[in-house]
Amino acid sequence: MDASFGFAVDPDEEMVVRTNRGSVAATTVQVDKDVSVTSLRTEYLEDPMGMDKPIPRVSWQIQVNDKHVRSSSRRSIIQQSYQLHVKTTPVSLDDDDDDDTVDCCGWIDCGWVVSNQTQLVPLQCDSVTPFTKSDIDIEWKVSIRLEPENKGDNKNTSPVIVSDAARFRTAIVGSWNAKWITGGTLLRKEFTMPNVKHYATLFVSGIGYHHVYLDGKKVGDHQLDPGWTDFSKQVWYSTYDMTTELQQQKATTTDNKHVLSVILGNGWWSCGPPPGTNQPMCSSDPPQLILQLHVDGKPVLVSDETWSVSNDSPVQYNSLYNGETFDARVAERIHGWQSPGYFTATSSWSAATLATSVATNARLVSQLFPPIRHVSTTPPLTITIVSQSSTGTATTKNITQLVDFGQNQAAVVRLKRIHCSRGMEITMRHAEVLMHPPYGDFDGTTIYTDNLRTAQATDRYICSGDPKGETYTPLFTQHGFRYVEISGLDHTLELSDLEAVELHTDVQRTSYLHFTDPLLEQIQDMVLSSLKSNLMSVQTDCPQRDERRGWMGDAALTAEIAALSFGMGAFYTRWLDQMMDAQNPNNGAMPNFVPPLNSEPDGAPNWQTAYVMILWVLSTHYGDQEVLLRHHESIVRYYYFLELSYNQTGIAKFREKYGDWCPPPPHPKAYEHLTGAFAFLGDLKLGMEIFRNSPHPDAPFMLRRLTELFTKTAPEFHDSFYNVTTGVYMSGLQTEQALPLYLGVVPDDVEQSVLNHLISDIEVTNGGHTTSGIIGIKYEMEALSMLGRGDVALDLALQTTYPSWGYMLQNQYEPSTTVWELWNSNTGGPGMNSRNHHMFGSVAGWMYKYVAGIAPLKPGFAHVQIKPNVLRLDGISAKVASPYGDIKLFYSKRETGLFGYDITLPPGTTGTFIVPIAMDDRNIGRTHEGHPMEIEMLESGRIIWSDSGFVAGVAGILGAARENDHVHLELGNGSYQFQVSVAVDLELKDQ
Repeated sequence: MDASFGFAVDPDEEMVVRTNRGSVAATTVQVDKDVSVTSLRTEYLEDPMGMDKPIPRVSWQIQVNDKHVRSSSRRSIIQQSYQLHVKTTPVSLDDDDDDDTVDCCGWIDCGWVVSNQTQLVPLQCDSVTPFTKSDIDIEWKVSIRLEPENKGDNKNTSPVIVSDAARFRTAIVGSWNAKWITGGTLLRKEFTMPNVKHYATLFVSGIGYHHVYLDGKKVGDHQLDPGWTDFSKQVWYSTYDMTTELQQQKATTTDNKHVLSVILGNGWWSCGPPPGTNQPMCSSDPPQLILQLHVDGKPVLVSDETWSVSNDSPVQYNSLYNGETFDARVAERIHGWQSPGYFTATSSWSAATLATSVATNARLVSQLFPPIRHVSTTPPLTITIVSQSSTGTATTKNITQLVDFGQNQAAVVRLKRIHCSRGMEITMRHAEVLMHPPYGDFDGTTIYTDNLRTAQATDRYICSGDPKGETYTPLFTQHGFRYVEISGLDHTLELSDLEAVELHTDVQRTSYLHFTDPLLEQIQDMVLSSLKSNLMSVQTDCPQRDERRGWMGDAALTAEIAALSFGMGAFYTRWLDQMMDAQNPNNGAMPNFVPPLNSEPDGAPNWQTAYVMILWVLSTHYGDQEVLLRHHESIVRYYYFLELSYNQTGIAKFREKYGDWCPPPPHPKAYEHLTGAFAFLGDLKLGMEIFRNSPHPDAPFMLRRLTELFTKTAPEFHDSFYNVTTGVYMSGLQTEQALPLYLGVVPDDVEQSVLNHLISDIEVTNGGHTTSGIIGIKYEMEALSMLGRGDVALDLALQTTYPSWGYMLQNQYEPSTTVWELWNSNTGGPGMNSRNHHMFGSVAGWMYKYVAGIAPLKPGFAHVQIKPNVLRLDGISAKVASPYGDIKLFYSKRETGLFGYDITLPPGTTGTFIVPIAMDDRNIGRTHEGHPMEIEMLESGRIIWSDSGFVAGVAGILGAARENDHVHLELGNGSYQFQVSVAVDLELKDQ
């Protein structure tokens, strides 16, 4: 048995434009076959369900077809204008209209708009928008014209490129017909299937977690749904397209009777039943459900008191921290409960009751970002017998086995077709590492779980004895583990008997960075694995112990690499809304983690920073201005809170709590008031960029205000913390030097000496190692690179002895596949010691920004900087997904002084390519025995830079200039192949 609880328009010819609902105009247009319009998205998502914006924003990309991708004739492509087209579903848009068969809406022309904008464009079409009706199916597409290659051509005769269609379906607008119901963890409702003429939609939220089934078949692929929120303020609901499911199921019956059934789990909401989930601040109320099924835009089935409920569930216990117990004998006994005709007039079934708990007062909000899903499976690497014992009779064995999956991950274990006797209990205990010194002796088979603290992380499966074998995947829990200890079986497991099922918010991997150096490659993989493990509808700190909270400080440090690596736009948009809910209504402060568990105190500096950091990331990396408008009042209140904090203490005693968290022992933590003041000034700098990008009418005022405050307090930072006698900040720790260097508040006359001290402390005093914690290491790496010493930062990244990322990967007893919480996690004790924590993961973002050198100079990567710092490496390959398309860099060292750079900028962008005049990243800006360096550059074999300077004439290269020790090339979009030759000019010698 399976106990996973599914119990049992042609662009080549003509474009047809409907100018209004009654007339159609056919226009023959010229088509550009070399260019296509692709990657249509609505509010960051592909064909989303449950769109709750009356005027959603749509995006598209312009793509040059492969055969022309390297052609210099297809460079500097610019969209001249666009035209959106909208088609609504052929059902009535009028709730009072009984005729729901009218084809009301063909393709509607929204009119040509002269604009190069392709990202987050409001879907405004006067005759049909805003979309203020529930459950309306919308299709849209876009036509574009490009700027003519010959500037003298008539723009209106430019070829038209037409996209395929995208679609979305609207959310429930206004109040629900359904009611919150409770009374049991199993819920069912039989109904007669209506005729589905066009489409069907299910809107549902079951808290803590829910799974929905139609006639026993699971609806959708969401896991641990809905996502975690502050249930007193908002509850997310999911939206499913049920068209195919209803039509297929209707075809399988003669009486047209069907069942919607739901099983509920505790999640973050409920303490039980049964009690003892160990979740902090959980409700004493049981799980509850709200559900609404629509057919052709109208509700036909809702949750109410007519539903039947039961607590006779095979899920005997479930806890996010502790695990799940599943009794397959119960599943066998109640077999058929998800099918029509099941008899519910027994003592275990009753009528649902209306829920009266706090969640019924919360806002129901569409969960408009990717859900948690089962995203991959991993087979065991090894299975080792730990021990064998006899139970009951001498012939019955109890074998304990250790399974190593080879990768620390957020996952559950799936048992596959296991043969076991009725009543046999299989116990699965999860762990990140094996026992080793100093925690105990190392024998290679004993799991270490003390770092999970009170989280039991144990799943139990009680067998039914099905002779066909039994399959089980936990429904309502998740663990962070590499190793699983399995006991209770009487036979040894085969590798094919089980697998780890990875689960996390299913954001798509969008960018890649590969190195010829295997250590850098491993570090990048390690960070991304930790990030994925901690995307659980919010960005958590860890996936395994009794915590797993949305710690803001961790997210502030890794928001950039998350946005660079994954499609985070929709995810961060919803989490920011939760932050706005969590903001202190009295003073504008943010808490330490979101969702808050109760009335949380004001967060620590550098933790509250996550709010403005993520806003900055959405604005800078995705070009999102609307999010700045929506959050404007909250942002302003936050900055008034910061100013009030400054007025109360000044810079010298600026408030702090955690400081530069987790420096490597035996090194002390940096002076906490300095790190607090850094957060204050750093937030001011972020705010200045936010208000510079914001279209809000009050943004210029706030920009001036923050600029004045920064100008006033920057000298105060130096005066408060700089020791004139020693020539360093505070006690001279690396963090204490790196933070002011990054801020740019060090006066010019001492900047070099402070930088020299930082480098000396790294290279000489500490033998090439950092002494910094989570804040210091991020800005230490960035400050070194910003000030021309990226070579020192690269040395830190390549270090393999303690403390370093390489040490995490290469230590004796627990070589890691994910980032540790501590530099010394292998010896740091059990109390706070996750092996899957992303807060030290900022190094991966540094690799993109300062090794590959790819960064946005204008919002949304409209103008890109590519400034590689790679001369010591043999090669790298980078692909950064921008809103406009992929930015690509391929670098190779061909021989001493000869380098190749292949660069691609997507249509709609421009770029600045900055090339160092050096043969090694250690000698940028230096001479060779007094002789200067000279550089020659070719693009596709044509000289573009020589001793005499820029050589014009290559398409797409708009200009070039030498600035100090680099050559700056201004590029239009397109693909380029550069060859750079650097040599020593022996004829010249510095004076």
